[in-house]
Amino acid sequence: MAELWLPRDPSHEFVRVMTVATVEKRTEDYDVFLASLLDKGLPRWEAEEKASRGVAPYEIIHGDYNAMVDNGINALLLLLVGGGGTAYNNANARLGVGDSNTAWGTTQTDLQAATNKLRNVMKATYPQTGTKKQTFASDFATGEANWVWAEWGIFNSNTANTGMLSRKVESLGTKSSGTWTLTVDFALS
Repeated sequence: MAELWLPRDPSHEFVRVMTVATVEKRTEDYDVFLASLLDKGLPRWEAEEKASRGVAPYEIIHGDYNAMVDNGINALLLLLVGGGGTAYNNANARLGVGDSNTAWGTTQTDLQAATNKLRNVMKATYPQTGTKKQTFASDFATGEANWVWAEWGIFNSNTANTGMLSRKVESLGTKSSGTWTLTVDFALS
């Protein structure tokens, strides 16, 4: 039997995954203001919005692209065809940070930090769907993730070694207090 490969169509579309992180760093004043708004009975999403506008970040860092891992690719493909799996929605999605600078590897299933790693829940109105992208956002409040932020990832589970979609190794700073908001745009183009 003969096998024939047709020439590649130059107008063929290739899908590119672009995942970019932004960290907004705020002092403990944000935590105090957020607590006062919640005490007044505001819904969490509204309180977070007002607190973010009321206490400006003292630094904003924009990270580079990260890379998907095998389990994350397989999970998305299963979800695409209704083959089951856990959705990356508000109830399940997490953003995680850790202090390991171990290089990215396609077979990794978790952040590589031995102990200093945390997966945090989504902010109240996240993930948000935009044109060809999903935006994930998590707050890491005072007392949470106070270490060097050397890696981050997107997850659909809080259970270790499960649910990692992608991971990036990059220095986002050293957190010692205050609230840092990690926002990740996961886009296809």
